[in-house]
Amino acid sequence: MEDVNKKTIRFPNETGSKLEKTARKLGRTKVQLFIQMVDYFYHTKKDPADLNDEALKTAILKGNQHLTGFIKAQEQSLLIPIRQDTERMINSQRRILEWLTKEEAAHHNSTASNLQHQTQKLSEIDLLVRQIGKQLQQKEQLKSQFMLILEAYIKAREQFSLMTSAREKDELVSKVKQQVKNL
Repeated sequence: MEDVNKKTIRFPNETGSKLEKTARKLGRTKVQLFIQMVDYFYHTKKDPADLNDEALKTAILKGNQHLTGFIKAQEQSLLIPIRQDTERMINSQRRILEWLTKEEAAHHNSTASNLQHQTQKLSEIDLLVRQIGKQLQQKEQLKSQFMLILEAYIKAREQFSLMTSAREKDELVSKVKQQVKNL
């Protein structure tokens, strides 16, 4: 079998001891660790010289934690009280609406009762007006019939002469009285 390890890298003893400690700590050989480091930097496109990468992650994480804390503080100081105030306002509006609905129903019932009462009174007034109209019509008929009886009486009286007997005069009077009674 042919040895695949054809390249060599020269580095200081201090770096070699760091590599050896890291390899032992991770349970790998120095060659395996080196290959994995190269693969890691190759795939992640990170610059090994940029030591601030971890510091940047830590700073971002701290910033996120700070923002999360700020949002929670705002939620406690602003959003929750606003929500509670909104709920109180909604409940208050609901009670006002219920009261207005009750008042409106009472007003409608009162108005309906008054309207029914007025309708009944108007019906009674209409009946009275019709009765008065009939009575006026009957009165006019009585007047016209009485006028006919009176004219007939006057005409009959004028036809009487000095020679007309008292009996005929009495008959005329009783006849006129009977006609008036028949009205």
